[in-house]
Amino acid sequence: MRESGASTADTPDWLIGGEQTEDLPWLQAEPSGLSVTAEPSTTTSSSSDEFFSGAELPPWLRASTERIVEPAATPSLSWLQRLSSREAELEDEASAPEVVVVKPPLPMPAPRTPDQVAAMALLERLIQSPLPQPVPVEQPTVVRRRLPKLEHWLAWVLLVAVLVSLLIPGLPNPLMGQVQPSPTAIALSERLTALGSDDVVLVAYEWGAQRVAELRPLEQALFKQLTVDRTKLIIVSTDLQGAILAFDQLGPLRAAGYNNENGVTFGGRDYVLLGYRPGGELALRSIAGDLRAQLRRDYTGQDATAGLLATRPDGSPRVETLADLAMIVVMADQVQDVQAWMEQIHSAAPQVPIAFLLPQEVYPQVLPYLRLPNVYAVAGQRGAAELRAASGTDEVVSTMVANQTWATIMFVIVMMVGSVIVIIERLRRPARGSA
Repeated sequence: MRESGASTADTPDWLIGGEQTEDLPWLQAEPSGLSVTAEPSTTTSSSSDEFFSGAELPPWLRASTERIVEPAATPSLSWLQRLSSREAELEDEASAPEVVVVKPPLPMPAPRTPDQVAAMALLERLIQSPLPQPVPVEQPTVVRRRLPKLEHWLAWVLLVAVLVSLLIPGLPNPLMGQVQPSPTAIALSERLTALGSDDVVLVAYEWGAQRVAELRPLEQALFKQLTVDRTKLIIVSTDLQGAILAFDQLGPLRAAGYNNENGVTFGGRDYVLLGYRPGGELALRSIAGDLRAQLRRDYTGQDATAGLLATRPDGSPRVETLADLAMIVVMADQVQDVQAWMEQIHSAAPQVPIAFLLPQEVYPQVLPYLRLPNVYAVAGQRGAAELRAASGTDEVVSTMVANQTWATIMFVIVMMVGSVIVIIERLRRPARGSA
């Protein structure tokens, strides 16, 4: 480690006293504890303490005389010691007594009921028994119908009737005859005939397109008499479809000279189309309250009170209220429409005659209103024929009535043939069952 002939004076202080240094300190296990650190050398600090011995220094500049004690580092165990401790733990675990787990006995099964025993026996028999053989099913014999279906017969009868009517146009001529109008149709026709060019009639369209077959002939018969003397008209509707149907009458009116003179249009002279008035009974109430206010806006938004229909040539008003009307005609397809016009309009002006053109099925339901004075009603194609007959157009009426009679006869024949076919089919069913 050092040479024997060397003097100790030249050896540094940190090498003196190291002769007994142990070669392998990591194999020796020292007891754990706290080691005290060596105090710093007093030789280096003695000069500084003597220099500042007479001065009063703050505490943070004074030399600390406390000793700092630090815990000594515990040497780590070697791998041989760790291995020996692990083997000791395994031996302790192997020498521990074995724990025996005792399981409780299973509970006794519940006794089976007779129904369960019978079900199990049945299941065993089903498992052991062979599968049943499929039994062939005889196909039923299809018997062909000797007679066609009822619909086929009726279709053939209708086809024959249509072909006969087309091939022989004069076939319904023997059915023509003089139509006898009803008293109501005669009274209504007299009222319409008495109207002149200075009279104003309120015409209401309160029907839909599904009633065209019955109400269109009534409409034609009505305007046939109104346009003879060019009676002034106010056309209104509280029904959407009725407002559309009212536009279809503008062409025939202009062809008859309404608001038209040698190709020159005079708006509001002979008729005013108010168009659709929303609100139902509320709209009718507004018409009954102030009719002239309704004329201030037609279907185009223009003021019709300046026309000759609402104002006379001298400037005096011709129409202000319902009392100034000569007549009111309502074409309706429901009982509610008749009720609304009777309650809202006729009650406001009972002296003004009111007429209803109705479908045939609605006519019986409004008969109580016909008992009132100045109330008229005709219904269906029959009513249109009576209205034409009362006005004197017999030729058109005779053809219409003849065609309607022919159609009725064909309908009765179809019903009778269908009944005969049904009876024959029912009589043949027991015979087929016995065979």
